[in-house]
Amino acid sequence: MQIAGFKESSLNEWDGHVSSIVWTPGCNWECAYCHASHLITDLDKINLIEEEKVFNYIKGKSGWVDGICISGGEPTLQPDLVDFIKRVKEELGIAVKLETNGSNPKVIRQLLKDDLLDCLCLDFKQLPENVFAINGQTGGTMDLIDSYNAAFRSNIEVEFHTTLCPPFINVDSIAPMAEFLHNKGVWILQQYNANEVLSPDKAGDRIYSKEETAEILAEAKKYHDDVILV
Repeated sequence: MQIAGFKESSLNEWDGHVSSIVWTPGCNWECAYCHASHLITDLDKINLIEEEKVFNYIKGKSGWVDGICISGGEPTLQPDLVDFIKRVKEELGIAVKLETNGSNPKVIRQLLKDDLLDCLCLDFKQLPENVFAINGQTGGTMDLIDSYNAAFRSNIEVEFHTTLCPPFINVDSIAPMAEFLHNKGVWILQQYNANEVLSPDKAGDRIYSKEETAEILAEAKKYHDDVILV
């Protein structure tokens, strides 16, 4: 599998785990506020990391690193993602978290069916019918809904991540988004970071104040039992 970045260990990426993180290059979307733009626009400049570096590090930290987070870019674009995760399970025996935009439900369903995931994290940008319009992307709304339904029905840990980018998310967006989630999983709200985003002209440089963020969080908690602000 192509690996564009590797963080040896993190206490913050996956609650309750000391996890390594790998980032895959390339994405099928161009979200205005993406903070990993280098993984989308500068593919020819990326020095790929060998899988063996990742496996050798984790093997050397046996008993310390107990999970791996696969992020991007968009990991489900990698044709050998499933094989990579199978190898993680067979050789390392650690937990696996997949962070995805949800555009490839077929891959997600296969991973769930084969019991290869311990946590599924979907980037919950907006309601599925609004995602493509607000970001100028292309894709299938039904594919997104399929991925969410797979998450809702799974018996593993599920997270939904929403970036509080003012042009796309506000306090009025929260109630319908919460209704869509059906009180499933952990809903993580994260503050927008205006530095080095993919389309600064669309995403803007405004960041919500503490008071505005607190209002959004309070609104979310009216409808969802497990909301976290990071």
